Amino acid sequence: MLAVCLNPALDVTYEIDALRRGTTHRVRRVHARAGGKGVNVARVLARLGVPVVVAGFAGGATGRLIETSLSEAGFDTRWVWVDGETRRCLAVVEQGGTEAAAAGGIATEFNEPGPEISPASWRRFTSWFEEWMRREGFAAVVLSGSLPPGLPPDAYARLIALARAAGVPAVLDTSGEALRRGIAAAPHIVKPNLRELGDLPGAGAWDDGVAADQAPGHGPDPWPVDADVAGDAGSVDEPPPLAWQVARAAEALRAAGPETVVVSMGAGGLVAATAGGTWWARAPVLRGNPVGAGDALVAALVHGGLRGWAWPDRLAHAAAVAAAAVASPVAGDFVADVYARLRDRVHVQALSSASPGGWCPSR
Repeated sequence: MLAVCLNPALDVTYEIDALRRGTTHRVRRVHARAGGKGVNVARVLARLGVPVVVAGFAGGATGRLIETSLSEAGFDTRWVWVDGETRRCLAVVEQGGTEAAAAGGIATEFNEPGPEISPASWRRFTSWFEEWMRREGFAAVVLSGSLPPGLPPDAYARLIALARAAGVPAVLDTSGEALRRGIAAAPHIVKPNLRELGDLPGAGAWDDGVAADQAPGHGPDPWPVDADVAGDAGSVDEPPPLAWQVARAAEALRAAGPETVVVSMGAGGLVAATAGGTWWARAPVLRGNPVGAGDALVAALVHGGLRGWAWPDRLAHAAAVAAAAVASPVAGDFVADVYARLRDRVHVQALSSASPGGWCPSR
């Protein structure tokens, strides 16, 4: 497996009771380690027993710290070294209060932009990537996270095209223009969350009776973000009302190119539109740190694909791993005992005519 993290970070997590503007806060616990969405995916895949190579850009003392940290953790890393400093990202996780309890924990993130990437550095990376795709026999590639300054908005789309040309399945998890361009390149799996889905141009037109200029995220009544679903999440055994609208949007998004669209809905579970049908899956909501739960979900989806599991089983596995990631104090990990306890409590329901099957790499 190859995990591409073009914008890695030193992730710092503060655990506090509640965040209040303009006041001093006492931090319960501090965690710091190499991160970024692609790195988080790689860590969870490694926990699931999948060998992973991590590649991207790195710079400065923070980049060296990340390289050392990942090497000590047993990862093969491949960096294009650039001028400037690899970014640091801060997550403040609130564990107290009624709202945090209902959502299973509230996280406020402060993400630095990352170093400027020169055209020469980008050309070097794409050249290496093309060679890796053609010669190294990767079973799949995950493209995850934001683009650092200097990269073109179609950076992921270009990498997806190179992977497709080599017959390597590509999984995309990003946002904004990079997501829109990447979708058009037809990755095997794309995983937006509710906010990212709502920000896609024309998303609202996929819901009957909603005009295009009232698309989610753009009109006066936007779709809720992941944490907002907690109050309308329904029971574990019953999809929330929003799931049906998300299913229609995901099915329409598949027509734009991706083989599979998986939308994470926070406390509301997830919706997956596949070639074999559309499903909703949800694990019990846990209290903890939600940062990185989406990355754990991506890792588990890939793991299930590598194992050749049918989509209902893969989605149940992914929902349980993501929930178990919330129980971990840091992103890029999950609590195995929690996963074992939750796996059989995940409910999967067909939202359209479905049959088993899905992506199973032949490589």
